[in-house]
Amino acid sequence: MHLTGRSKRYNRCWLGFFDNMLPQGAPTSPIISNLICRKLDTSLQELAKKHSGTYTRYADDISFSFTCRQNRLPRDIIIVRPSGGIEPGEKLINKIKENGFKINNKKSRLCTGSNRFEVTGITVNEFPNVRRAFVQQIKSMIYAWEEHGYEKAEIEFHSRWYFHNRGSDQKPSFKNVVRGKLLFLHMVRGNRDKIYINLAKRFNKLIPVKERPLPYVEATDEDKDIFNTLWVLETLYDDEHGEMIANHGTGFMFKDVGLVTCAHVVAKGEDIHKITEAFRHDRPHEKYTIKVTKFCVKRDLAIVELCSRTNKESVKISEHLSPSSDDIKQKDPISLYGFPAYKTGQTPYVADGKIASKFATHGIQKFEITTQIREGNSGGPVLNAKKEVVGIAAEGARKESGNNAVISINELSKVPEVTNNK
Repeated sequence: MHLTGRSKRYNRCWLGFFDNMLPQGAPTSPIISNLICRKLDTSLQELAKKHSGTYTRYADDISFSFTCRQNRLPRDIIIVRPSGGIEPGEKLINKIKENGFKINNKKSRLCTGSNRFEVTGITVNEFPNVRRAFVQQIKSMIYAWEEHGYEKAEIEFHSRWYFHNRGSDQKPSFKNVVRGKLLFLHMVRGNRDKIYINLAKRFNKLIPVKERPLPYVEATDEDKDIFNTLWVLETLYDDEHGEMIANHGTGFMFKDVGLVTCAHVVAKGEDIHKITEAFRHDRPHEKYTIKVTKFCVKRDLAIVELCSRTNKESVKISEHLSPSSDDIKQKDPISLYGFPAYKTGQTPYVADGKIASKFATHGIQKFEITTQIREGNSGGPVLNAKKEVVGIAAEGARKESGNNAVISINELSKVPEVTNNK
């Protein structure tokens, strides 16, 4: 959905611009739009929250996201016609008008689960990503530089890729374009992403030594030791319609405790799933059954034993993580490990961040991290700078009022034993 319009309240801010309008494409545009749209953002966030949705905005592009079926979309926000056409809901239109804007209906669209969810050039179906063609273009540009030299690669780029329509006679440096595209890939996929690392290495070899290389973080031996403590948990169960559902979560071996994960990974409410198997990411065919030994829905924590699939005997695993004895503080650096959106052959996901805040829910100690917790990462360990466990990833910020919540490791000792493993 695209917004257009001008607000009388902000005319003073716009004095000096052509025709009383902001120039397009300026690097200051997002910041200025945040100031102008502050009241609009608050109003639309409240509307989205009321209907269990999520509101996001970048400059003049706004999006509403919902987890419901199409026929249950809130008519206050969007109306879907039998013909397939859409139009904004009356409450949405009114709130936007109240803030001095109007909707550009030509740029309004509805995406369902079978479509690519793309917002401002970024695909957001399972996690933030770029189009495959974008990565392929970077690969082609670097390959041309490697094989034919810089001058020929730049000439080829200007003749094939660059379209002179920016109101300037100066063409961009080929090297700067490649760097910019790689930095965008770094921003979206992270500095630990394998595709980004491979391309960044190739770029750094091509630029002069005196120039600043692109940053990236490769897995260290310490990281690889941590990977050996991580487990994929695969659960099979029937939903209310009798259809077989397969879900994945994360678990980790914890010193003197066992395999730790979230309760919602191995159960639905109080009902523990009958079929849950665990395996290492590098040994997907070597699976173990599990036995839930400790379980707490309130804390969303579970401790399980690994059992042999043949004789059901308990299996001991030597690789484990240790707890932190230090108190956590706001802005402390952390690392999140796990298997979001798991697919066979996938290596562990690692994301660095910081502790954003500490809080309690019904007496349970938790903290929020700046790193996004994606589906499938539940049960994954959150480690401090010493690579000690400070918490267990629980839930992502799917709603405006939600957060990337982590359960404090201190809550693990309060999880009761299971008297009857259902």
